[in-house]
Amino acid sequence: ERCLKSEITIENGFFSESELAYPLNNKTQYQCKSGYVTPDGTTSGSVTCLENGWSPQPTCIKQYESCDMPGLENAKIRSNSQLFKVNDTLDYECLDGFESRDGRAGSIVCGNNGWSHTPECYEIECKVPEVEENLIADPRKDKYRVGDVLRFSCRSRLKRVGPDSVQCYHFGWSPNLPTCKVSTQSCPPPPQIPNAQNMATTVNYQDGEKVSVVCQDNYIIQGAEEIVCQDGSWQSIPRCADETEKLGCPQPPPIEHGTIKSLPLHKSDTYQDGEEIVYKCEEGFGTNGSASIKCLGGKWSHPPECINSDISCENPPKVENAIILDEKPRYLPGETARYECTEPFELFGEVEVTCLDGYWSQPPQCAVDCVVIIYIYFMEDLTTLGQLESCIIGGDIIIPFPIIQWGCLGGSVGYFNVTPFCNICNETYLNLSLKKPSGKCVSPPSIDNGDITSFPLAVYAPGSSVQYKCLDFYVLQGPRTVTCRNGKWSTPPKCLAEPCRLSAEMMRRQNIRFRWTHDTKMHYSATGDVIEFDCLRGYRRKTPAHTFRAICQDGKLLYPEC
Repeated sequence: ERCLKSEITIENGFFSESELAYPLNNKTQYQCKSGYVTPDGTTSGSVTCLENGWSPQPTCIKQYESCDMPGLENAKIRSNSQLFKVNDTLDYECLDGFESRDGRAGSIVCGNNGWSHTPECYEIECKVPEVEENLIADPRKDKYRVGDVLRFSCRSRLKRVGPDSVQCYHFGWSPNLPTCKVSTQSCPPPPQIPNAQNMATTVNYQDGEKVSVVCQDNYIIQGAEEIVCQDGSWQSIPRCADETEKLGCPQPPPIEHGTIKSLPLHKSDTYQDGEEIVYKCEEGFGTNGSASIKCLGGKWSHPPECINSDISCENPPKVENAIILDEKPRYLPGETARYECTEPFELFGEVEVTCLDGYWSQPPQCAVDCVVIIYIYFMEDLTTLGQLESCIIGGDIIIPFPIIQWGCLGGSVGYFNVTPFCNICNETYLNLSLKKPSGKCVSPPSIDNGDITSFPLAVYAPGSSVQYKCLDFYVLQGPRTVTCRNGKWSTPPKCLAEPCRLSAEMMRRQNIRFRWTHDTKMHYSATGDVIEFDCLRGYRRKTPAHTFRAICQDGKLLYPEC
C-alpha cells in the first residue's frame, strides 16, 4: 500500500518534494508560506504515510497577527509585499477615471482583525450640466465620465458667449458653460497686466476680438498669450511671472475626438511644473505621435491630434533595400515619409511618399543603375544594329523594336543571350552588356538671395538631397529640397520679393506709430506681412481705416497718415 500526495492539501503551505506517491511508513517534507509556521514554530515539517493515510495533518499557522494582500477592484497597489504585519500601512491608487471616498489615492492599515476597511474605487462622473434653452450641447448622454468633452452651438441668429466646448474633470466641468445672446456688448480697453509690455489700445473692442500680451524681459507668460473680449468683459487674462519661478499650468486643453486617459493624483485645478497627462482617442481615431503633454514653464506642450483612421495612413510602404527616416505610427493627409537607400543601391522616383486620404502615393525604388548596350545580329546577312537604353535592375525595359520585353538582370558587367518573343528571322538573338555609370553630382546649384542649409560637399552620391533657405525677408518659391539623380540635380527653388524697409523718418512725417509695442524694434518686413499703425497722441486719422493695416508687397509699403 502507499499514500498519494493528492489525497492531502496544505493550507498556506506546499510540499517541498516532487514525488507523487509514497510507500507505507515513508515521510515527506512540507514548507509553510512566508509569514506562516508549523505548530512547533518552524517553517517546515513532515508527515508520514500510514495504513489509514497521512499523519499528522500538515498545518501552517500565522507566525504573528498579519494581513494578506487585499483584493481591490479598479485600483492598483503601491507595494511589492504579499504579507503585512499589524499596523503596516498599504497605499493604493484608483485606476484612471475612478476614485474612492479618500480621493484617487489612499491607504489602509493592517489590524488584529484584518484591514481597517476595504476601499471601493468607483467611476468618476460629472453631473449632467443644466443647459439653457437656446444652447445646443453635443453629445447628449445620461452619464459623462472623466475626459468626456461637450461641444456647444447656439440656435439660429443667437451668438455664443463663452467657450465652444467644456471637458469633464475629476472636480467637475471646466471651463464654465457658455450662454447664447441676441446681442453682445463691446469691451473697454484691456487691463494693463503687471510686468507686461504696455498695450496700445483703442476706445472699445467688439465681442470676440483678441489682444496679444507680451511680457517684459526676464518674465514669462503664464496662461493664454491672448485675452479675449466676451460680452463686455475680458477673459483668459494671464500673468507675467519671473522666469526663475516654477510655474504651474491651468487645465489641459480638450482635443477633437479624444479624451484624457490619465491625470496626476491631486484635486487642484492647477498642475505643477513637470506634471504629465496622457490622452486617448475615440474608437476609429489614432494619435499622431506622442499621446502625452507636459506642463513646462506655465504652459502645456503641444497636445496630440486624433486622426480619423479612415483618412490617415499607417506603415509607409516598404521599399526593398531602403530605410524610412523618422518613421511615425500614423500620418495625417498631406504628411510625407522619406526614404533612404542602403549602399550600394540608388533611389529612382520620388524620395518621399505622401499620405492621400488613407492611402500612400507611389513609393520609389532602390536599385542599381545600369546602361544596356543592345546588339541585334541578323544571322542570314550578318548585319548588326547597336543602340543604348537605360534600365533599372529588377525593372522592365521595352527595346524599341516590336520583338522584345526584357527584364534587367545581374549588376556586374557581362554578356547574356536572350531569346526574343518574336523572331525577325529564325536565328535572331541578343547580346546584352551591362555597365555601371557613376551617377554622382557636383555641388548643388546656387540661387540668388538664398543658399543650402548644410555644409557643401565636393561630390554627392546618387539619391542625396539638400535643402535651401532664403535670406531674411525673402520668400521661397518652389521645392525646398533638391535631389541628385543620374548625375544631375533636380530644379532648385527661387527666393523672390524684396523686403520692405520700415522708415522711422516716414512714420514721423505721417504722424504715426506702430500699434503694438513689440513691433518698435522692427526694421524690415517680408512680402505679405501686415503691419498695423496708429496715430501719435493728439492726432486723428486722415486716411481711411483700412490703410492703418498696411501690407508689404515686393519691397513697397503704403504708409497711412494722421
